[in-house]
Amino acid sequence: MTEGAGRAYLAEALRLDPAQDHARVMELRRARRVARGGGDHVESYDEGAVREGLSAVARDLLDEDPAALRARLDALDVSRAPALSQRARRLRAVIDARPAIDAGTADPRADAAFADFVRRLLRANAQQAAELKRRSATTLRNGARFREARRTIRLWRDEYPELHELERVWFDEDALGTTRAGRGVPIWIFVAAALWIVIKFSRFLLRD
Repeated sequence: MTEGAGRAYLAEALRLDPAQDHARVMELRRARRVARGGGDHVESYDEGAVREGLSAVARDLLDEDPAALRARLDALDVSRAPALSQRARRLRAVIDARPAIDAGTADPRADAAFADFVRRLLRANAQQAAELKRRSATTLRNGARFREARRTIRLWRDEYPELHELERVWFDEDALGTTRAGRGVPIWIFVAAALWIVIKFSRFLLRD
C-alpha cells in the first residue's frame, strides 16, 4: 500500500459511520490487509495521518457515541509507533469510562468550572495535559477554587470511580497538594508543622 493509498484509506474510514457502514469498514480493513501482503514493496507507514486520526478522535471523545469512537480507533494502525499506541490506549480508557464521565461532570453537585477543566484535560494529549495542569496549579490552590475542586474530586472518588481513576494521581496528590497518607490533607500543613517543630527544637537547644 502506497502512502497515497494509505491516506485515502484513512480518509474514507474516518468518514464512515461504523454503526451504519459496518460492512464497508470491514471491506476496507480486508483490502488493506491484502494490500499489505500482496506486493514486493515495503509499505510506507504514514505516521502523520495516524496522528491526525487520533487527534480527530480526541476532538469527538466526549460527544460521539462510544461504539463509533472505538471503531475509529480500530481503523488506525498505531502498532508501529509507541507514542501513538500509548495515546490510543489513553483514548480507549476514556471511551470506556464515558458513562461515568458524562454523569460525573454533569452532576449538579460537582463544581461546573472544574468539571469543564477536567473534560478539556481528558481530551488533551500528554504534552497538552501537562501544560494544562501546570497552568491550573496556582488557581486550584487558591481559597474557594481549592475547596470546590477538592469537594468535586471526593464526589467522583466515591460515586464515579471510573472517572476518578483516569486522573487518580493528579486528583489525589498533585492537583490539590495532597498525599495518600494524609487522605486529603494539603502538603503545606505537613511542611508548616515540620518547620514549627524544627524552630521549637532549635530554641530548646539554644537555651541549653
